[in-house]
Amino acid sequence: MEVLEATQYHVVCGKELKGGQATMATLAIGNAYSTTPIQKVKFTIFQDGDGVKVVANQWIESQMPGGQTNRMNLTSNAQNNDLQQALNKLTSPPTTDPALFPDTNLAPAK
Repeated sequence: MEVLEATQYHVVCGKELKGGQATMATLAIGNAYSTTPIQKVKFTIFQDGDGVKVVANQWIESQMPGGQTNRMNLTSNAQNNDLQQALNKLTSPPTTDPALFPDTNLAPAK
């Protein structure tokens, strides 16, 4: 996943789907002429008392030939549980555990 957009209050990450996932997503929200579907996750960050809370939403989207973007929210229990487990791995203060940052350059500096 790569960071697609970031502001003070949110971060949007995304990755292009491949193989069977892309085929199933295209059948659900696109057609043979639409762009390859992208899975996106938006992390919304806000202050809560002395701490910080993060809310995450995920979806897939594909752009149709006329420019219209079709979107399908990913809201099944399994998808929400996977996302919550990823959020639960985040710690404060930031960790340097490389297992939390596989295949990325997002690991905090030591």
